[in-house]
Formats: sequence, C-alpha cells, structure tokens
Amino acid sequence: MKSIKLFPRARKLLFTGCLVGVMTGCAHQYTPDASFGRSVKDHLVLQTKNPGGVGHNRLSVGFEGAAARSTVDNYLESFEQPKPTQDALKLGIGVK
Repeated sequence: MKSIKLFPRARKLLFTGCLVGVMTGCAHQYTPDASFGRSVKDHLVLQTKNPGGVGHNRLSVGFEGAAARSTVDNYLESFEQPKPTQDALKLGIGVK
C-alpha cells in the first residue's frame, strides 16, 4: 500500500507559517528609559573624592609625609619577617 503524501507545497507553507509565528512570538522591542543608567552615574559621583576637579576644593586631606613613610616601611617589613601562624588543626583544641 502506497503512503498518502500531503501536498508538498501546502506542507511547506504550513511549516513556514508556524515558523514565522514562533519567531514573531520571541521578538521583543526594547526601548530604555530616558533616565537609564542615571543611578549608576549618581553613585559614581558620590564615590568620587573631588567631583569638581582640580582647584575646586583647596583642602588637602591625607597622610603627612613622615606618617606615610612609616606606614609603607612597616608594610614592606611585614614581608621580610612574616608573623608565625598557628596550625589549623590545633586551633580550638587547647594545645598551646
């Protein structure tokens, strides 16, 4: 018995119609708000030390030279002689 074939053209049109219907269902038009990204820009300005730029605020805030030098020296010396650490297995057991 021979199999009954649908009309090849009708089958192609049906498949194309279904494909177009599925593809248009997935389509999406995106239009961002006028204020899109504004909150990020506002928070960046809040995190900036001197948002006005050079000369806007003459007040200088920070370390003095001697204190900054001492801090850097202490930091560099910490790598030459690192502090001894305890063994992780002995923590909390009572062994000294």
